[in-house]
Amino acid sequence: MKNNIVSEVEIYYKNRVPYSQRQKVTTSHSAYEIFTQLFSTDTIDYRESFIVLYLNRASQVLGYSVISQGGTASTVVDIKMVFQTALLTNASCIILAHNHPSGDLLPSKYDTEITERLMEVGKILGIHVVDHIIIGENNQYYSFSENDYDMAGHHIGIISEQNQERKNELQERWQKVLDRQPTVNKTNKTKNLSREK
Repeated sequence: MKNNIVSEVEIYYKNRVPYSQRQKVTTSHSAYEIFTQLFSTDTIDYRESFIVLYLNRASQVLGYSVISQGGTASTVVDIKMVFQTALLTNASCIILAHNHPSGDLLPSKYDTEITERLMEVGKILGIHVVDHIIIGENNQYYSFSENDYDMAGHHIGIISEQNQERKNELQERWQKVLDRQPTVNKTNKTKNLSREK
């Protein structure tokens, strides 16, 4: 009789950053500032990359992962890889980011489609996609949650940060998005992912 050898799968993750020193994401801009440290300055102007930040329930950064690097006009996002790391880190939320070497900050059709697909998968797994940030040139960025997409699933129209009152409103909305947890069983058709308080 043959001995069947089966490998045991080991999953390991250790955060070497002490809890008290972990960066906290409170706005799209604070997420953008973290991402600017993660994108390579040598390639950001000519090569598209897709990076994901993984957050705990306190909005502290658990870590990041470079999901893909592509060419001058696109990069392929493997949804399984995004959530494999999210599950490994026991993340409650994730923030997506990629750069546009062209400098055009407006999201492409693919950008919107992949964001929606990741939101749907995250909803099933209970991992909330908080934002998707497109990084351009000259310290500019585009945030889905602040601009044309509420990450709970509602289109909200373009918003610009013109004054302090608007900035405060955006920060309050950001915190509400962070506080939301996707519900698996929803009965309405508005794609409202917030839980009942």
